[in-house]
Amino acid sequence: MSAPLIPANLVVAARHLLPKRLVLSAIRFFPAILIASAIHPARALTLEEAIARAVTSNERGRAAGESARAAEARVSRARSVLLPDLTFTGDYTRRSHETTRSVDGETSVLSTRDGLEGRLTLNQTIFDARAFPLLRQAGSLRDAARLDATEINRRLAFETATV
Repeated sequence: MSAPLIPANLVVAARHLLPKRLVLSAIRFFPAILIASAIHPARALTLEEAIARAVTSNERGRAAGESARAAEARVSRARSVLLPDLTFTGDYTRRSHETTRSVDGETSVLSTRDGLEGRLTLNQTIFDARAFPLLRQAGSLRDAARLDATEINRRLAFETATV
């Protein structure tokens, strides 16, 4: 089997700078890298692809999108103050024995061995003067976050297109 064709000056320079094991593995995999690059040649991105990749992978764009989603969640939270609260709770009690009483010859059970209890509570705030300004503020902040995200993505697209 013949040795791969690697320029001699590359091998000499690599021997002085890198450990021998690393140089040998690089020499061993050099033909595979050449074959892989010949099979899958590099392709230039179109302007649209470059802009789309920059907008989706840039941390500024992703952070702006997450800020807009967080602002939307704050609007939902501010709106929830106006909605009713429905709460269900239940209890189970296991007693050591059943408690009964006899009154006029009739036996009545006061507490069974297994006790179950359920409660359903509905609370509705009639009027909360603070809720409306908070909801309006959360909506304004949401709109600002959306516009900010749009502006950041527009700037990223512009920077990508002009580079």
